[in-house]
Amino acid sequence: MLKLGETAVNEQIGELLVKENLLTAEQLREARDEARTHGGRVGSQITQLGYLNENELTDFVAKQYGVPSIDLTEFEIDEAVIRLIPEDVATKHTVIPVNRAGSTLILATADPSNIFALDDIKFLTGYNIQPVVAAEDAIRRAIDTYYDQTTSLEDVMGDFDDSDIDLSHDEE
Repeated sequence: MLKLGETAVNEQIGELLVKENLLTAEQLREARDEARTHGGRVGSQITQLGYLNENELTDFVAKQYGVPSIDLTEFEIDEAVIRLIPEDVATKHTVIPVNRAGSTLILATADPSNIFALDDIKFLTGYNIQPVVAAEDAIRRAIDTYYDQTTSLEDVMGDFDDSDIDLSHDEE
């Protein structure tokens, strides 16, 4: 059972890793079994099992798709950029907005072949989407970090207007 949103191309990355001698067939089989058992993605399991580190996998995927890779730990994301994509959408697609340049939103994703996610975010934001590859676990950590910062009491109460409240007293 593949996790919703996981593409056949992600499976092909596993095969390419074996072909390039970066993984053994047995390691790939074990990563697939773990992904099925725990509901994760194969790429994430490959790093969690210690077969490749996040940077090795990210660089390999970026090279395969011809898109740049990014190390999210070395990047500070502006709060205004984070607010372009709601947390539930970022979590659903395992993506995080990184920067905006004119009408283009630079989006970190572990799977740049996931056209459904890219189209969904393009429709949601109205921006052209330029994907960059980042490690899936790094994206999850960034989502936890940046979205926790943007949800403050001030954000929640910002549109609250107490002038619209009518107080009434009951004589009883």
